[in-house]
Parts: sequence; structure tokens; C-alpha cells
Amino acid sequence: MQTVLERVIKQRYETLSQNFQKTYEAFKLLAIKRVKEKRKMKKIIRENNKWWRIARQLKIKNKLLKNRMVKNSPLQLLAETAELLRDE
Repeated sequence: MQTVLERVIKQRYETLSQNFQKTYEAFKLLAIKRVKEKRKMKKIIRENNKWWRIARQLKIKNKLLKNRMVKNSPLQLLAETAELLRDE
């Protein structure tokens, strides 16, 4: 009777050990994938911020040019625009 119980306990222990090993491997893979996804998201956010800053600077320059266009004559505006483009 005791040998039967020992055999059953050993089988269950082996099954639990195998299941634990499979679960551990699955969690390890998920952790690696999560790190990769976080890196991708950081890169996407960085790129998005870069484009947002560029668009913001262009909007400011556009606004300044519109203000100058109202104040200045077309020839002065053309000269100032050429200077701005040379600076970049």
C-alpha cells in the first residue's frame, strides 16, 4: 500500500515539476517580449516627439512670416525669407 502511495506521489511530483518548468519558460519568454515591446514603444514615442517639435517650429516660423508679410513690402519679405532659409 505504501509503495503504491509513493509511486502516485512521485508521478504527481514529476507532473507538477514539468508543468512548473513549462510555466517558467513561458513567463521568461513573455518577459523578453515585454522588454522588446517597451523598447519599440519608447522609440515610437521618441520619433513622434521629434516630428511634433519640428512641426511646432515650422508653425512658429510660418506665423512669424505671416506677421512680417502684413508689416513689410513683398521685396523686404522675400529678402528676409531668403535670409531665414540660408540660416537653416
